[in-house]
Amino acid sequence: MIFWAGKSSDDVHVVVERYPSMPLAARKLDVQSVPGRSGDLIFPQDAYENYVQQYEVYISAERIRLPRAMREVAQWLCAPKGYQRLEDSYDLETFRNAYFVGPLDVESIMHRFGRATIEFSCQPQRWLRSGETESRLSNGQSLLNPTAFTAKPLITVTGTGAGTLTVGDVTVTINSMPRGVIVLDSDTQNAYYGALNLNSTISAPEFPTLPAGESAVRWTGGITSVEIIPRWWTL
Repeated sequence: MIFWAGKSSDDVHVVVERYPSMPLAARKLDVQSVPGRSGDLIFPQDAYENYVQQYEVYISAERIRLPRAMREVAQWLCAPKGYQRLEDSYDLETFRNAYFVGPLDVESIMHRFGRATIEFSCQPQRWLRSGETESRLSNGQSLLNPTAFTAKPLITVTGTGAGTLTVGDVTVTINSMPRGVIVLDSDTQNAYYGALNLNSTISAPEFPTLPAGESAVRWTGGITSVEIIPRWWTL
């Protein structure tokens, strides 16, 4: 079963015929060939390519005939804009962000069934569902990253005034907390609260990340509590 943009394939009478392939995202590399030297020089980037996830499906249209059934499938696939959440019942521990481009070529069988291959373009990360759970930490507590890939967490800091937050080896100085709460998004490199931009209230060489292994979380000053959504991911 496929779950696309919050809607199940069962809702549009689409059935996955067989266990889908599980492609692995390719690493982004700069490769240079040097005249007179055997082999290539590689300059790896800390990034990965999108990949295509295919699902071989059939569409049941015994009651409404295939043309009408395909209009429902088209709305399911094409109405969502941009990247959407993609899940399936074959990997219950992760989800992905993907988009659908098409086209979709459907083989009609007596106007009552259709066969096709649906292709989604997926971002390389397989996000762990466990990484969506917010943890309220004690001062000095450690978080254990269960993967080999560095996570970029969403951190909510609550307090009465200025203080410092240290995650692993990275320290963020919070110069003021005018609303009593500040959110640090390590993915977008922004500090905010609601619609209020708070980048000017912090000082940091970089935003905190959670590399493989344990990372201790400590704070000082007016900070009273820290909550982290870790955003664990793998390939």
